[in-house]
Amino acid sequence: MKINKLLVMVLTVLLMAISGSVIASENIDKAVKACAACHGANGVSNNGQWPNLAGQKEQYLISQINAFRNGSRSDALMNASVQGLSDKQVAAIARYFSSLKREQNVPGDLALEGLNVRARCVSCHGMKGRTVNTEWPNLAGQKYEYVKKQLMDFKSGARKSPIMEVIANELNDEQIAAVADHYSKL
Repeated sequence: MKINKLLVMVLTVLLMAISGSVIASENIDKAVKACAACHGANGVSNNGQWPNLAGQKEQYLISQINAFRNGSRSDALMNASVQGLSDKQVAAIARYFSSLKREQNVPGDLALEGLNVRARCVSCHGMKGRTVNTEWPNLAGQKYEYVKKQLMDFKSGARKSPIMEVIANELNDEQIAAVADHYSKL
């Protein structure tokens, strides 16, 4: 646990330094590289706590970056990393990551229990974890730990969304784990 906190602190300082020079120059390439430090140059994170961004909806990425910028969504590393980004940089970052092709998982058995937990998950996030709405995230292939944490945050109120808070509060911990498992294996 202490190593994770230390890693977050070091990455926060590093990203603040990188983003400070990026903001000053309006250099889009540097802004994308700063994000790729955690989310991967190919948009696939090497940490289960951080989301994959490859193939994510562009408008969804913009709205989430803006939520971190204005403080309506909270994460120490992200809040520090996006402060001071221009709207042009935010749009370019979102465009870059949404344009990347998502890698296909080879998970083995699909976690059907998670698919059957909640029909409303499928109604918004799709049978294959790909949404039709630009404001909703694709969940296919997201990291198990990330999806589980987001659902727990919606359930506790740490993350805000009128729809997702209701849905997450209707799920028990085992169901949340099943949903996270299912989407991580798509």
